[in-house]
Amino acid sequence: MLKHYNIAAVITDSPSKENLQYLSDVIVTTENHSFMRFHGRNTKSHYWYDYLYFKEELKPWVEKVSQIRKQTKVLRVYFNSHC
Repeated sequence: MLKHYNIAAVITDSPSKENLQYLSDVIVTTENHSFMRFHGRNTKSHYWYDYLYFKEELKPWVEKVSQIRKQTKVLRVYFNSHC
């Protein structure tokens, strides 16, 4: 349905403590555009997004982003962080 109506699913990086890491494994793209959102991994605070990613945490995403980019015309990547 998302592809039919050209609606981008949001692919996220979320804290595993909240049992949301499964969202990172779901890859749905549309031909025209896709959307990735890095929420942050702050498990010490109520706010996940109050987080500064470390380079080592982002490295596993390099290949995934490359593969997603091949499947879609435009890929938007956002960081929902305050740091």
